[in-house]
Amino acid sequence: MKGGGIRTITRMAALLAGLGLQPARADDPADYLFATSKDRPDITIIDSSIDAVAGRVSLPGIPGDITVLGRGRSLAIADRTTGRVDLVDVPARRVVRVLDLPLVPDVLRSDFTGATLAALNLGSGAVAIGSIEDSAFQAVSDMPPVTRIIFDVRGRLLATHENGATIIDASGRKAAELAVDPADGRAIDIAADPGGDYAFVEQPIGGVVSVFDLHQAARSAVLHLPTPLGRIIPSQDSQFVLVPSGHRSISVVSTWTLKETARLDLDVEPDSIGLALFQSVVTVISQSARKVILYDLRDEHRTADIGLPGRPGSGAASPDGSKLYVTLPDTGQVAAINIALRRIDHIIGGAGAGVSLIIPAAGNGYCH
Repeated sequence: MKGGGIRTITRMAALLAGLGLQPARADDPADYLFATSKDRPDITIIDSSIDAVAGRVSLPGIPGDITVLGRGRSLAIADRTTGRVDLVDVPARRVVRVLDLPLVPDVLRSDFTGATLAALNLGSGAVAIGSIEDSAFQAVSDMPPVTRIIFDVRGRLLATHENGATIIDASGRKAAELAVDPADGRAIDIAADPGGDYAFVEQPIGGVVSVFDLHQAARSAVLHLPTPLGRIIPSQDSQFVLVPSGHRSISVVSTWTLKETARLDLDVEPDSIGLALFQSVVTVISQSARKVILYDLRDEHRTADIGLPGRPGSGAASPDGSKLYVTLPDTGQVAAINIALRRIDHIIGGAGAGVSLIIPAAGNGYCH
């Protein structure tokens, strides 16, 4: 890792965990998480400072994907039935504006300022981008079908397609291409380190991750990992990325050496992974085993298997990284797991049967 950064950071995390992590104040939107159900036209707001439902926002339809704006003060919510995006004022608990897009939005992403929004239709692979303030959106033309979209720290959209990825500026113009070797299979996924240096383009079937220098739009390294590959998770401090590799392992790739530096072996296939507690702990959700596994990156060993009172859905770390929140769709609950103490602190009710997606107000955008 960068200058041994992960060990320094994780030692600090252990110290702060021992002292206790306390949110700055209650009822701060930056402490919120937002949960949705495929069966209910609303958003459930969970306050991580008290592990309780802080309120709900009624919607005109069943919500699709969500992106958070202004550290939890606003939400952009896709309505796949009508093809529009609802803008929610979180403190006011209501929809305040509607954005009309030139496509049905299955995936929404915003840049780091919250000024630009991009949408992807998974069926057609079409992409639209535009300004939230003036509601002007346009489709990006002459693109192969796109599978993933993310923004880099400079506000450029990175759109993955079978040939690699295209860098698109805020006006919708194509700025550069990140081409991969077609012999390694179709490119599916992409991640960018929050520091803005690298993009990681993934060809899951071939087990290939191409690392591109975003300043030069040139490939810097090619990694060959066990197949199949899962979704890449970058650390918020830009020190490393996690790549689910093979059926029961996770590869740790340094952003200094651009090489695999560790491989975490598991006895279950991870359904989703994440990072918590200052990026010192890997969280693994296993639906089949109905549990969460915690893996300490500092000491490179598995520290806990936490059983859940039901089959889990998705998970997200709290904005301060001290807890993991896991949806329980069958019971309409959310489990709040204390990372430092390695236990379930609370089972939060009232999220609604079928609760599936949960995202934090602030933190790593790759949680969903």
